Amino acid sequence: DVGDKNRKSCLSAEQVIAHLQRGTNKSIVAVSGNVDDGHVDLPHSVSLTIHGKNILVEHICGFPPKKEVEERAIASAADIVVFGHSHVPGVWCHNNVLYVN
Repeated sequence: DVGDKNRKSCLSAEQVIAHLQRGTNKSIVAVSGNVDDGHVDLPHSVSLTIHGKNILVEHICGFPPKKEVEERAIASAADIVVFGHSHVPGVWCHNNVLYVN
């Protein structure tokens, strides 16, 4: 979440990603948040593979994981689900998938 688009003090998602991208040749993976719908051009989830591990990036997950997140984890053969939303750090395993907030 990067803030309310109506407030001038908030950065856009594009500005945040551009800032993070400066000075690195690495890719930035980002997904839309719960207040971003219709305001940013980001996917709701991303699946990728890094060093042979299938990773699913989500915004909201919950614990136990929301049914639709668990279904996407299964469909993408995810080894790891990375998410945010709650801003509370946590790591746990559920049905042989590592969940990291």
